[in-house]
Amino acid sequence: MTLEQLRYFCVVAKYKNISRAADCLFISNSALSRHIASLEENLGVELLIRDNRSVSLTPVGEYVYENAPGLIRAFDDFESNIRHIYDDNISTILVAFPNIYNSSLFGLFRKYRLNNPGYSFMLNPMNSWNVLDAVAHGDVDAGVSYIFELNNAPSDVNILPIYEESFAVLVDENHPLCKYDQISVDMLENEKVIAGHRPKDPDETFLDDLKKISIKPIKSLDTPEKIALQVKSENGIAIFPRSVCEEFKSGCKVIPLSDDKAKAVIALIWRSDPSKPALLKLVEECHKFSELSFSNSTND
Repeated sequence: MTLEQLRYFCVVAKYKNISRAADCLFISNSALSRHIASLEENLGVELLIRDNRSVSLTPVGEYVYENAPGLIRAFDDFESNIRHIYDDNISTILVAFPNIYNSSLFGLFRKYRLNNPGYSFMLNPMNSWNVLDAVAHGDVDAGVSYIFELNNAPSDVNILPIYEESFAVLVDENHPLCKYDQISVDMLENEKVIAGHRPKDPDETFLDDLKKISIKPIKSLDTPEKIALQVKSENGIAIFPRSVCEEFKSGCKVIPLSDDKAKAVIALIWRSDPSKPALLKLVEECHKFSELSFSNSTND
């Protein structure tokens, strides 16, 4: 018994006429009769009582006609779900994303959606130092993180620098430093700088310079949100890439750092996967964005 035979039988049972059913199915009367005969032979029962003008259903035929549509719908749903899962797999990507808000970067995402309406991506929030592992282990399709988090990246992980941003200081709105529109690291020597607990120290020249300041990581502060809350509670100040400061500036002031080395490069990382056209398109858009971003930075 095949699904096609059941479909043909249901049409015949509906019209009670071989000719009308054949016209509906766009096949010949003889071909339809052969399908029904094969179905009866496979089941070992008679489903139709035939006469010269019409057909009627046997008791078994009535049972098959009553239950076959449900089986057909279940199979169609099953097939549709398989295709849907496949389509989702090739058209949707998951991107690990730390607390970075940059208007140009999100403009890139909007452009990606406009240029590729059949593809989409979802951002999976996580700490920047966890992004590399998530990409390397295949938990996500791609990730955005800082270059200084990507030491010892596996050889099969691609790294594309996409833009550079400066570091800044986040202070509560009543802090004495609020009188400055720009400051240097040297001016922070006597400040209480709050830092979160990290599994490993990043390798970056500017961050090494920060070690000259008295910064004591607090183990319970494992996210930028928790650090920003301490700043707003006037327990100290924090140093973040400027986009992170901007994300938590409510009730605070963001003061750019003037030091030449106070910059962080942000990169897209991914593992090549030809079966993911949505990922390939994102990489393509990021290449264009990167060229424009660093070109503008050079001109500035």
